[in-house]
Amino acid sequence: MEMIQDTSPSLETDTLVALEEKGLTPREVEVLEWVARGKTNNEIGLILAISPRTASKHLEHIYTKLGVESRTAAVVQFLELIQHTREVRMAREDHHMPIPLSHQS
Repeated sequence: MEMIQDTSPSLETDTLVALEEKGLTPREVEVLEWVARGKTNNEIGLILAISPRTASKHLEHIYTKLGVESRTAAVVQFLELIQHTREVRMAREDHHMPIPLSHQS
């Protein structure tokens, strides 16, 4: 299987924690990140060195855990979560609220 060289996206710690709280595994988060960047299951498979079918199964689990029925709905929820965690972080910084150690980026 050919590997595509691409820089892995990175999320803030608060976003990762929120996704973990929704039950997503680290691999499911990786898949969701690539879906959000417009990658197909075939491309995700090449990037992560998994089969397109495995990428598809990860997506099925993501849909269930997020309570959505489509790729688009999963990405919308993912982007909304990213936006929300950024807003919370900015509000903390604006009010000089300390960020708990477990949530620092």
